[in-house]
Amino acid sequence: SIRGQLSNIRQAHSAPGGPPPYGYDKQHLTPDGKVVRTLRWLTDGSKQEFGADGRLVRVIAHNVYVAKAKGDIVRYVPSTPERVGVVRRIFDLCVSGYGLRSTAQMLNNEGIPTMAGSHWNSTNISQMLKCPVYCGSLVYNKRTSGSLFGMDADGKLRPKKGQRKGWNPRSDWIIEENVHEQLVSREMFEA
Repeated sequence: SIRGQLSNIRQAHSAPGGPPPYGYDKQHLTPDGKVVRTLRWLTDGSKQEFGADGRLVRVIAHNVYVAKAKGDIVRYVPSTPERVGVVRRIFDLCVSGYGLRSTAQMLNNEGIPTMAGSHWNSTNISQMLKCPVYCGSLVYNKRTSGSLFGMDADGKLRPKKGQRKGWNPRSDWIIEENVHEQLVSREMFEA
């Protein structure tokens, strides 16, 4: 299972499961690059499915999982201009010297919801600013959910000590660069 997941990330450059990061939608492609569908997560957890032509096909309930076909590739693509604008604004505010709390408060005061429809806070702002996905990279193994084993950046299993679930150290992240369109430049991300 782990070898398959690593192959999806490293060779196929296919995004991992779950919702995409804020500012992105997930696009399912055939192995030869034809668009099958694009999924956009809504604040209530439901998903809009758009066909290859970009037209809305249906809205999928929050508790329904949409599997990709074996061999299909999943890419992150920019979401709505409003969401992309929020991501860029967060990075701009940070580079301009605004703190995490003041940035979150600004977004909340303007009524801009997070991906999950909740309020912004310093934690989710901080996680966005540290996430290389925004400069075009795929990231895997950021979190761990295994109860007995964890994984390092080379994909090797190792027994877990103490913490069972949570964030892995950055040294264990598996990062593939230049996979999808970036929402912020590498220079902005590093700043």
